[in-house]
Amino acid sequence: MDMPQIMENDDIILEIPTSANEELAREIYAEVTDTIELLKPWLPWAKDTYSLKDEMKFLKGQCIERFKDKSGYAYLIRDKKTRQFCGVIDIVRIEEDAKAGEIGYWLAKKMQGRGYMTKAVLLLEKTAFENGFNRMEIRNESENPNSANVAKRAGYHLDGVLRKDRWNPYYKRFADTNVWSKLRSDVE
Repeated sequence: MDMPQIMENDDIILEIPTSANEELAREIYAEVTDTIELLKPWLPWAKDTYSLKDEMKFLKGQCIERFKDKSGYAYLIRDKKTRQFCGVIDIVRIEEDAKAGEIGYWLAKKMQGRGYMTKAVLLLEKTAFENGFNRMEIRNESENPNSANVAKRAGYHLDGVLRKDRWNPYYKRFADTNVWSKLRSDVE
């Protein structure tokens, strides 16, 4: 299940960088630090200690290396007209036998409320289905309405809720996880 390095529609570009350079890392890091308070409750990597070094590690490992070995696909989201960085969307977990992938995402604070993430989900899933995936999932903590709203707007089906299946270190409590899905047959 190969995925392309770049995909686009009329509004956005999803792109896996070919190299990890300091200029790119600084661009993304600036948005992470501006958005960190919104990310901390939901993403374990979002901490006050997140650094430029962590961003370089993300670019080299999550984006470039995982693309090369086909173990995951982390795309930078950019506005097509301005080329402004909007956020990240990725296929974080791939199940080869089931031809399934799980989509994860985050959006820069100043880019929220404009439909970027819904467009990114729809573009990523369309391309994934065209490239051999049969099922795409979105998982979000049940207390995270923004993430759930993206899944709803993108037409995902709520398969169920995993009760108290993970520890949320930010809130220091066990949390429920919504499991959303869309099948290739849902869009054919």
